[in-house]
Amino acid sequence: MRKKHNWCKRILMSVWLAAFLSQLVLAVCWAVQNWNCVQEFYDTKIYIDGIINRTTDGWHLPGYSVLLFVIRKFFGFVKAEYIPGVYMFQVLFSLFCFTEGLRSLVKAWTGRHLSYLYAVLAGIYILTLPTIWQMQFALLPDAMCLAATCILAVKLLEMIRDPLNFRWDCLYVVAGALLLTGTYERHYFYGCLVLTICFGFAVVISKIKTFKGLKKEWKTAVFLPTVIVIVTFATMLYPRAIGIAGPYPSYSITADFMRRTVVPYVTETSKDANEEWSAYITPELVKAHEDSEIGFYTVILPSIEQKTAPAQDSVYADLILYSMKRNGADILSRFVKETAGYLVAPFSNVKYIYAAGNSHYGYNFSRMWLQAPKLTGMYMRVGAIGFALVVTTGIACTIFLSIKDKKYFKNLLRTLLLSLSAIVCITVPLALFATRMYDYRLSLFAQCVWVTPILFGMFQGFAKVEKR
Repeated sequence: MRKKHNWCKRILMSVWLAAFLSQLVLAVCWAVQNWNCVQEFYDTKIYIDGIINRTTDGWHLPGYSVLLFVIRKFFGFVKAEYIPGVYMFQVLFSLFCFTEGLRSLVKAWTGRHLSYLYAVLAGIYILTLPTIWQMQFALLPDAMCLAATCILAVKLLEMIRDPLNFRWDCLYVVAGALLLTGTYERHYFYGCLVLTICFGFAVVISKIKTFKGLKKEWKTAVFLPTVIVIVTFATMLYPRAIGIAGPYPSYSITADFMRRTVVPYVTETSKDANEEWSAYITPELVKAHEDSEIGFYTVILPSIEQKTAPAQDSVYADLILYSMKRNGADILSRFVKETAGYLVAPFSNVKYIYAAGNSHYGYNFSRMWLQAPKLTGMYMRVGAIGFALVVTTGIACTIFLSIKDKKYFKNLLRTLLLSLSAIVCITVPLALFATRMYDYRLSLFAQCVWVTPILFGMFQGFAKVEKR
C-alpha cells in the first residue's frame, strides 16, 4: 500500500510541476505586459472616482477607494506611478494569505511545520491561476476580499479541528477578515458571515467546553472582536458617513436582490404586466433599461425611490414577488445551474473558455486581453486546462487510494464535506445577488478550495515537513 501511495504522489507531483511551470512563465509574461495598465471594468471607474471625490455611491463600499487613496498618496510622495504599487500590494497580500493559510492548515491538521519554501511555491501556484491573477492586476476589491476569505476559512477550520484549544488569534483573524470584506465588498461580506455562522456552529457542536485561563484577559479578548464586528456593520450599512454621490439610489438588500429576480426579466415582464408593475416601471423606463447595462440602477430604481421614499423597499419587495410568481421556475433553475457550475469551478472555467454560452466569460476576458491578446488567450487556456488536470489527477489518486484503504476513504469524505460546505457558504450569497449568468469572478474562492487539499496532501508527503 505504501508503494502505491508513493506512486500516486509522484504522478500528481509530475502533473502539478508541468502545469505550474508553464503557468508561471505565462503569468510573469502577462504581468509584464499589464504592469501599468488598468483593466476597464465598469466598477473600476467608480472606485477611482471615490479617490478623487472622496465619496461613495452607496452600492460600492468605500474601503477599497480608501486603500487606493493611501497608496496613491504614498507613491505621489516618492514621485512614482501608483497603479503598479496597488498591484504589488495586492499580489503580496494575497501571497501572504495563501502561504500562511496552507502552513496553518498543515500545522492544525498534522501537528507539523511546513517550511516557507514549499508553502510559497503552493501559494504562487494558486496566485497565478489565470482568473485569480487577473484580479491581482485590476483596480477592484476582488483580490483583497478573496485573500481575506481564504484566511478566514483556514482559521475557522483550525477552530473546528481543535475546538477545546480555543485560540483568540483565530478569532482576531476572523474579525479582521469580516472587517475587510465588510468595508470592501458587500457580497463577499455576506458570504464570510454565512461561513462564520455555519462553521462557528460546527465548532459549538464540537463541544467547546472551557474558557479557563482567560479570567484576566477576557475583557480585552471579547472587547476587540466586538468592536471590529460593530464597525464592520456600521461601515457596511452606513457609507453615508463619507458622503453619497453618483447616479445610484439608496442601497438596500431588497434592491440588491432585484439583480437576480427582476433585472433579467424587465423587458419580458413589462409586455403584459399588472397595473402595479406598469405604474412603477413604465415603457420609458424599460427603454432606458435596454439602452444601458446599468439603466435599471441609474434610472428605474431612482425613479421608484423618488415616487415612494421612504417606503421604496416595500415596492421593491412587491416587484420581486410579482417577478418570482411569473418567472420563478426560470429564476430557480438558473440559480441552481450557476451554483452547480461554481461547485465544480475548475471544469466550468474550461467549459466556458471554449463555449462562452450563458456566462460573463466574454466580458471578463475582454478586459484582460486588451494589452496582449495572443499571450492572454494562451495563458488562459494553459492555466485553466492545467488546473483541471491537476484537480482531476488529485481526485483520481485519492479515489484509488480510498478504494484500497478505509482511512483514505474517511479522509476523502471529510475533506469533501468541508470543501463543498465552504464553497456553498461563500458562493451562494455571491450568486444570489448576481445576474443569471456564470461569472468566473465569483468562482475564485471555489478554485482555491479545490486545489488546497491537493497541495496539502502533496506537500505533506514530498516537502520537508518538520516537527516543531
